[in-house]
Amino acid sequence: MKYRDTITASSERPVPTFATRFDPAKNNFDILRISFAVLVIYCHCFSLKHSDFEPVNAYLHYGYGGYLAVYGFLVISGFLVTRSLCERSIDDYVFARLARVIPGLALITLVEVFVIGAIFTKERLWIFLSYVGFRHLWNVTVFGLDSQLFGVFPDTTPPWLMNGSLWTIPIECSFYIILPIIMLTVGLRRSVVPLLLLSLVAQPAAKYFGLSHEAPGASLLTNVYAFPFIDLASYFLAGAAAWMVRDRVPFNLGLLAISLIGLYAAAGAALSVLALKLFLPYLVLYASMAGGIGTRFKRAVGDLSYGAYLFGFPVTLSVIAAAGGLTIHQTFFVAITVTLGCAWLSWHFVEQPCLRAKSWFHMLRR
Repeated sequence: MKYRDTITASSERPVPTFATRFDPAKNNFDILRISFAVLVIYCHCFSLKHSDFEPVNAYLHYGYGGYLAVYGFLVISGFLVTRSLCERSIDDYVFARLARVIPGLALITLVEVFVIGAIFTKERLWIFLSYVGFRHLWNVTVFGLDSQLFGVFPDTTPPWLMNGSLWTIPIECSFYIILPIIMLTVGLRRSVVPLLLLSLVAQPAAKYFGLSHEAPGASLLTNVYAFPFIDLASYFLAGAAAWMVRDRVPFNLGLLAISLIGLYAAAGAALSVLALKLFLPYLVLYASMAGGIGTRFKRAVGDLSYGAYLFGFPVTLSVIAAAGGLTIHQTFFVAITVTLGCAWLSWHFVEQPCLRAKSWFHMLRR
């Protein structure tokens, strides 16, 4: 009887899924996001020092590490933002997105103009602030972003590049806008998986017509171009779909192994782009729910990922301009130290207070 009872209990034990494993109070989302931000900064050190070698691309054969980090960001963003949309009212969702994006973006814009730009500009300061700096302040509108700042850092490619990481922000914000429209019209549960499949087909079709990140195609919205939109949409939609069908996605080592083997087998092959879109989201989400280090990190230090992503590029350029004789890894060490300090200040004195203002928002509505 005991043996039968054991067999019955074992057979009735629920299979772990993303739904059962997801715990808002215990996960690794934040530690993964800060890791992706650090990877972006590390890879930018090679390109900004004009090196032809980039280790992630050289060893993994899946393109530049900065792109891989952005893809990981988008998977997590799709998962968590879809959860936010499904569990909040529309006005709460809109306020949360604005409070998450705008304050940090406003801070880095002010720092770029009045600190970094003022120090390193090749123009007279009053001319720079009056004509160039004022235009750059429009970056806080998100879709009016300009990554260049004329008169500063002329040796970049393209010249005057101030923050090469900003190109992803209008695209991600366009997903934030489109997602509730889909929910209110056709519904997320019935449409998000078909849209994901469509995005997988759309990128090869776009490449067939000559589109790429270097030739991005038509502008869908201001600073949102066709090819980057299609490329990043696959990862955001993968995260969104994972949330919508989380109760049907197994959380097990078998699928993790399949994903790793699939990526290993496809590295450098013609189907590597498709393999990355199919297997990377599961790896990222599995790692996100495999423990609670990220939550403990956030409680101890704060959510530094967005600030690190925003500050990394201009800080690295500033380090190179101030101490151009440093090696790539010395540049990275200095840049990441300064960037994480700026990110800590941004989180504790700008981003977190603005997110806490949600309670004031509710009080004003009453």
